[in-house]
Amino acid sequence: MKKLACSFAVATGLLACVASAPSLAAFPEKEITWIVPYSPGGGFDAWSRQIGLTMKKYLPGNVDVVIKNVTGAGGRTGSITLYRAKPDGYTVGLLDVAGLVPYQKAVGAAKAGYDIDKYVWVGRVATEPWLLMTSSKSLLKTVDDLKKKKDLSWGIEGEGSTKWLYSVLEANEMGLPVRFVSGYGGTGEILPASIRGDFDVWTNAGPAHIPYVKSGDLRALLQFGERRMPAFADVPTAKELGFNVVAEILRLVAAPPGTPADRVKILEDAFVKAMHDKDFTAWVEKSKQEANPGGQKEAAASAANFSSLIEKHMNALRAVLQKQ
Repeated sequence: MKKLACSFAVATGLLACVASAPSLAAFPEKEITWIVPYSPGGGFDAWSRQIGLTMKKYLPGNVDVVIKNVTGAGGRTGSITLYRAKPDGYTVGLLDVAGLVPYQKAVGAAKAGYDIDKYVWVGRVATEPWLLMTSSKSLLKTVDDLKKKKDLSWGIEGEGSTKWLYSVLEANEMGLPVRFVSGYGGTGEILPASIRGDFDVWTNAGPAHIPYVKSGDLRALLQFGERRMPAFADVPTAKELGFNVVAEILRLVAAPPGTPADRVKILEDAFVKAMHDKDFTAWVEKSKQEANPGGQKEAAASAANFSSLIEKHMNALRAVLQKQ
């Protein structure tokens, strides 16, 4: 009788354990919410909608991936919303890591509302390299020309902007003393100003400027990716010239801290398959995007590498970022 009671107790415990453990087969049972920290119509939104649509094919149960735009504070509001979401695998988001890391390091995780190192990475969408450009009318054609120029002017929107951030990183790494020309309302204003020759150089993410380089309006002097973009195969990278700087837009997919590893693995598998789906890759090519897909490990490595670069130049960035 004692043995039977013991066996029953063990069996009961096993049943309780099985009942309380999350079932891989049961996830996901409902739609996945995908947070975009910017408004509809931009690059982050476009990537998210196409990936979400394609991921549905590869998620168990063929569940929907619903896009939710949460805007504000230069992408930080949506990122904080993701950070605070229930860590059950039903909420993910596409983060602008290059925008999040410097602010957190300047003000601290408590004030920022997130800790970049505690997000659970799902995968890497793209690492779009930045270009250093000048007007095609300019006499500046190489990095050596930049070094020889005594008063090198560099166009930005303003201190604290993304272009300012990358400009500081790039100029510091190349040892270029620059004079920033600010006050532009965004790429829409800086682009024609650069073509006119209002300043010597400026920097921005590469893919959007392919048409202007091909048309001869702009000249690409240098690119800051790990490797050369196919569209700029004749333009050297900073690393090739001996400068230890990789400056890229980091589009990384993340889940809230504490999301179970087994559920993240299901999300990662569906995400990676979606990124290599023939319909998705056709969209990438048609939209002239530059995908650089990867899983959890690749996403974590990209985030860590950028964090190291920011740490190196934090003194030059902190005073401005703390005012934001």
